[in-house]
Amino acid sequence: MVLESPLNIAVIGAGIGGLAAGLCLAKKGFEITIFEKSNLKGELGAGIQLSPNSLRVLFSLGMERSLRSNSSYSEFIAIRDWKDGALIKKNPLNPDSEQTYGYPYLHIHRGDLMKVMLDAIKAEKLISLRTMSGVAVVDEMVSKCAVKLDSGSEESFDLVIGADGINSLVASCLDSKVKPIFTGNVAWRALVPSSNLSDELIYKNAALWLGPRRHFVHYKVRKGDLINCIGVSESDAWKKESWIEKADIKEFEVEFEGWDKRLRKLVESVDEATLHKWALYRRPTIKKWHSDRLVLLGDSCHATLPFLAQGAALAIEDAAVLANCLSEGENSKEAFSFYQRLRERRVKWVQFMSNANARSFHCREQFAPIRNFLLKSFSGRALDKLYKYDAIS
Repeated sequence: MVLESPLNIAVIGAGIGGLAAGLCLAKKGFEITIFEKSNLKGELGAGIQLSPNSLRVLFSLGMERSLRSNSSYSEFIAIRDWKDGALIKKNPLNPDSEQTYGYPYLHIHRGDLMKVMLDAIKAEKLISLRTMSGVAVVDEMVSKCAVKLDSGSEESFDLVIGADGINSLVASCLDSKVKPIFTGNVAWRALVPSSNLSDELIYKNAALWLGPRRHFVHYKVRKGDLINCIGVSESDAWKKESWIEKADIKEFEVEFEGWDKRLRKLVESVDEATLHKWALYRRPTIKKWHSDRLVLLGDSCHATLPFLAQGAALAIEDAAVLANCLSEGENSKEAFSFYQRLRERRVKWVQFMSNANARSFHCREQFAPIRNFLLKSFSGRALDKLYKYDAIS
């Protein structure tokens, strides 16, 4: 199929990747309809880290001012020992990130990021956002794709993009589902009101605490009013993969019993209404990302474990690269194939690095001195490869 402008493209899913895809494609002149099964009014998730590679794309879409004003800044992330909080290493973030990579390193509440992106969507005339519009079937035909909604109605599009996450309907249409493998890890997330804590320097900047078979990350969001907390522990007692599952505060406290008193204070100060837990599953990158008229991005084709904080960034990169490929390709199949070739190696490298972090963060106590020495000796070349990636050129 020769590409003719403007193509009418459906995006399934209005998460971060789907919204980024809509904005990147509209910037190239494509007409976009985004289908989302929810009303987007709930505030799912908590904090999210926006590294320079993702901000390069988001800033290019006109969101720089809004993102900067809604984010929190850390001067550094302190890597600390679990027992006494002893500093292992201090990795600079701001202003070093902007000086080195041209973009800052931001911490933002996921709800605030979604609002900034939704405001950009509303301002874009080429995008129609349809909430409460779950998709039941995507049927690829010779000249069009039929999108059948849960309501029973049906609409036709030139192309369909699956940005519908780990349980992707579009991936199943491509016969590209993969079997998830339980990692033996359970993640916890919660928010702590800063007003509940004393004004200790240890809470002012981001921190990564490393302990045997566990780690804990915290950083400020909502301009410092809240501290986002993520704890990950090794356990096979919980295997439910759900972001909305409520967790028990006492169980959370037990997971980090015996840790440094300042970390314990943080754990004991969480707002229990925001405490959730979910099991972490590893998914191999699927082999088939596209057909002639269907294509996947983000978690629908390469779900990534959270040990490198790059899941959202990869989806944002996908969106920019896919938009470039479609705007420059002679036909959709060629454009999709080129997109997969450009992205697959990058994605697999990020997944490898994330898995390596998981092993490092959770090493046994007897190996911690070696791990700490390696962290101190880390040259930063991997960070350069991660953050200098340019998805928009």
